[in-house]
Amino acid sequence: TTVPPSFLSRLEARARAADTLLCVGLDPHPEDLPAQTAAAARDLCLRLIEQAQDAALAFKPNAAFFEALGASGLDALREVIAAIVAAGIPVMGHVGLRPQAVNQLGGYRVQRDRDQLLADAAAAADAGACGVVLECIPAAVAAEITASLTVPTIGIGAGPDCDGQVLVLHDLIGLSLDRVPRFVRPYADLKGTVTDALSAWRQDVEARRFPAAAETPA
Repeated sequence: TTVPPSFLSRLEARARAADTLLCVGLDPHPEDLPAQTAAAARDLCLRLIEQAQDAALAFKPNAAFFEALGASGLDALREVIAAIVAAGIPVMGHVGLRPQAVNQLGGYRVQRDRDQLLADAAAAADAGACGVVLECIPAAVAAEITASLTVPTIGIGAGPDCDGQVLVLHDLIGLSLDRVPRFVRPYADLKGTVTDALSAWRQDVEARRFPAAAETPA
C-alpha cells in the first residue's frame, strides 16, 4: 500500500492533537433522510460533523449518495468536504465504485462515465480534499484525472498511472470470504492455510491425537 506522505502526516498530526483514531462515515442514505433532497443530505452530514468533530480522526463522505441527487448533490458534497476541512480534519475523496453504495451505482461494475468521474474528482479536490481514491474506473480516465489534479490520487482497480495504490488487506493476503474483484492480485492464500489448519486440528481431535503428551500438563 502506498500512502501520500502529506496525507499520512496530516492524519498523524490529527491523531496526536485529538487523541483519537475514530473515522466517521458520512453516508446520507435516502431512506434515512427526512426528504430525499441534496439539502437534507447536506444538513444531516453538517450536523454529524459538528457533533463529532472533536472526537473524530477523519470523516469519509460517501460521494455516491450525493451523486444520485444530481448537480445539487455535488454542490452539497462540496459544502460537506469544506466543512470537514474547516474543522481541521483531513479528507480523502473517493471517486468511482463505492462498495457501500453498489445499489446506487448499479452493482459491482466498472464506472465508465468519464465526465462524471472528472467532475467528482475535481469537486472533491476543489473543496479541499488532500487526496482522491479512484476505484474501479478505466485506466485512461484515472490517468486523466491524476494529470488534472494537484492532489495525489490513490488507485484501486484504476490502472498504473495513479500516484499511489491500495488494496483491501483481506483481498491481498487471500483471506476474503466474499467475491474478490478481478483487479486484485492475491499475494498469499491465507484462507486456504487457515482452512487446512482447522481441518487438520479437527481430525486430530476426533482421532484423539490431540492433545498429546507434549501438549498436556503433568
